[in-house]
Amino acid sequence: MQELLTLLDENLVYDGHEMIDGNFVIRAHSGSPVCKCRYCGRESSSVHSLYQRSVQDLPIQGHTTTLVITARKMFCKNPKCKHKTFSETFSFMEKNAKKTNRLKDQIINVALETSSIAAADTLKREAIQTSKSTVCLLLKKSLPVWITDQITELCVDDFALRKGSTYGTILIDSKSHRVIDLIPSRERKDVAKKLAEYPNLKVVSRDGSPAYAAAISTANPEILQISDRFHLLKGLTEACRYILQGLFKAKIAIQKPEGPAGKPSEYNSSYWEKETKKDAPERTHEKNLARKTEAVEEIRRLSAEGLGISEIMRETGKSYATVKKYLQKEYNPENAGYGRKQPSKLKPYEARIKEMLKRKCTFKEIERAIREEGYDGAASTIRMYATRERRLIKQASGNREMDIMERRWVVKLLYKPMEKVEGLDKGLLERLLEEYPIVQDIYDLVGSFREILFSKKGEDLDAWLEEADRLGLDEIKSFANGLRRDLEAVKNAASHDYNNGLAEGSVNKLKLVKRKMYGRCSFETLRKKMLLQEYYKISQQT
Repeated sequence: MQELLTLLDENLVYDGHEMIDGNFVIRAHSGSPVCKCRYCGRESSSVHSLYQRSVQDLPIQGHTTTLVITARKMFCKNPKCKHKTFSETFSFMEKNAKKTNRLKDQIINVALETSSIAAADTLKREAIQTSKSTVCLLLKKSLPVWITDQITELCVDDFALRKGSTYGTILIDSKSHRVIDLIPSRERKDVAKKLAEYPNLKVVSRDGSPAYAAAISTANPEILQISDRFHLLKGLTEACRYILQGLFKAKIAIQKPEGPAGKPSEYNSSYWEKETKKDAPERTHEKNLARKTEAVEEIRRLSAEGLGISEIMRETGKSYATVKKYLQKEYNPENAGYGRKQPSKLKPYEARIKEMLKRKCTFKEIERAIREEGYDGAASTIRMYATRERRLIKQASGNREMDIMERRWVVKLLYKPMEKVEGLDKGLLERLLEEYPIVQDIYDLVGSFREILFSKKGEDLDAWLEEADRLGLDEIKSFANGLRRDLEAVKNAASHDYNNGLAEGSVNKLKLVKRKMYGRCSFETLRKKMLLQEYYKISQQT
């Protein structure tokens, strides 16, 4: 036991131990001949009095452990010291503490991985007596201190404290990849005040927020501001996506090319020439039929091998009646009722519905007309029947003059090369671009902007902006005007390797911490919990 106490403090002397109501109590005293005054630093060996301190330590064998230390109150012999007496201090616990430092570290480590309530419950099961309030208090008191003079490069991004209502700002050191602070605001004044605390700050990577741009300039006009490339490219592609969605419907009809003799070509990618998929009831029927046929064949095979009905029952797990039925020669696995049409209230009005569909009447018009003729069934029955008949009418019309292209394929080309867009036909795309040349202009504009950003050709940005204006598209004009308002930061993005990826990843980490806290704690607790996680990770690495 003395060796264990020596690991805690080399001056502790073991006096004894006992079990009291399931708690393990260890008694000890300090063996140091002198004590140092914590006010003036002078050593003293003159004892004023003795008293006992009880502190909780890490549990032993699943039992709560309490250290009862006999401490000394000493006289200070320094005539210049304002205090005549002082209490003996120990390295393993703080003044007036009820828990040892290593126990506090254990509590904090558990609290960082879950909420304070869940942490308190977990610790109690491990024989550590604490409460949710104590856990929160330890988190608030354990804030690490970062040396602001060493920070030269930052990433800045916002995050939602309450989505749509309250937002904060997260600061990440670009060199160490660590979160160094959180701010409960994204307003220019508050962010500028925080950034001013970093006197050696040289570079800040951010998104296109005007508030952050103004805050950085207010804090220090000499700071190099870099706009994030991901947000820039996302802004352009989103603007182009809105244009394409406004230009095309979900299914784009493209004129089919004609052959040399003036007849339609044999191009076979038409939407109408696709194989009709089987519906869910038909697929289910075929699946059940295959399974039942396999079972029938298995039972008949076992019977042919000479097995009796009882043995076949044990082998297959089927009942006596099922085995006997499957062995009958006239038995057919096909469901006799499948495909049999049931009488429908809609049957007398089929001709009327088909005639109105050919005249392109709406569902409501069809429903109103047949109800006047006496139909009293459900409206959904009319809708399902009319939808199926309208599809059949389209197929029967033999429309071979148009091919259909999915709009989503056109939109995906903003983000991916053609060979990575599944289902896209090159010939169909070429005909689309020939019929709608503005789409090719949009693709070229996005491609050239991507090349400027990732090939470090910031000097080409002015020419790109002129080309964007030439297209005359309002969405792209709006995006280009936004770039002009932040042109220097955008050019820096095309010239430097900094980006805001660190901030985006840290915001995801922050969201996870918020979920662990169940939204019960204040911003200050969230801030300290986030910073403590970063601090402990650095401590473990070193």
